[in-house]
Amino acid sequence: MAMRASALKTKTDEGGATRGGAGGQLSRRTAKLQRKHKNDRSAAVRFFTIFALALIMGGLASPQVSAQGSRRDDVVFGPCGHPIAGATITVCQATATGSPCAPLATLYTDATLTTASPNPFQADGIGNYHFYAPAGRYLIQITGPQITGTLNYPDVILPADVSSSGAGNNISAFGLTLGGNLTEAGNATVSGTLTTTNFNPGAFTRSTLSVLGNKTVTGPRPRVDVTAFGAKGDGVTDDTAAIQAAITAVCNSYPHANGSGGIFFPPGVYVLA
Repeated sequence: MAMRASALKTKTDEGGATRGGAGGQLSRRTAKLQRKHKNDRSAAVRFFTIFALALIMGGLASPQVSAQGSRRDDVVFGPCGHPIAGATITVCQATATGSPCAPLATLYTDATLTTASPNPFQADGIGNYHFYAPAGRYLIQITGPQITGTLNYPDVILPADVSSSGAGNNISAFGLTLGGNLTEAGNATVSGTLTTTNFNPGAFTRSTLSVLGNKTVTGPRPRVDVTAFGAKGDGVTDDTAAIQAAITAVCNSYPHANGSGGIFFPPGVYVLA
């Protein structure tokens, strides 16, 4: 009986030891998983912290948007010369008609012209107002207390921003595109290439002038330059064909009945075969 109790006790102790060993292994695994979870969470925190800092630094390093619009600042005055608070300002396109005028112009909150602002809008407590819009011509109408009827201001010009290449701002030192005629009452300096179909200057100073076709000079005897027909005048090239072509052009274009024309030979040595 004593042996059985002892054996049972031993078995129980062994089973307890066995169960205790399994429990220890489970505790160690749990602790290991907790440490791994903590490390993963720390790594995630570090990642998002670095990512946020990169976004902030990228925003600071990114260049500012170039201005594209112009700003109009003004003050609304009443008939007695005092500023009028809360006046209503309406900005319309240059061709607008009616009162209130239409169509309205699109106004913006800043010079980047990205966020539209209300139109019409009100002046502040001392009559000040401002708005941003693309460079161009506008009609401004103002109504409000102490104002009889509507004040109309046509042909309000917003000048182009020379730092921008946006539409409407292409009148600058870098380029000028015209769809019609250009009349210059003062001086014009061309440092690059001037291409034109009809060129009628009054007087101009040039360093070099290249003419690909016929060159004529107005007067009693217009002249044709032989170099326009391929003559070289270099003392080597045979200029016979070029000179003959120039003579033919003069005979066909300027008959004797109209006073004929002239052949112009720039300085050089012309070889005739």
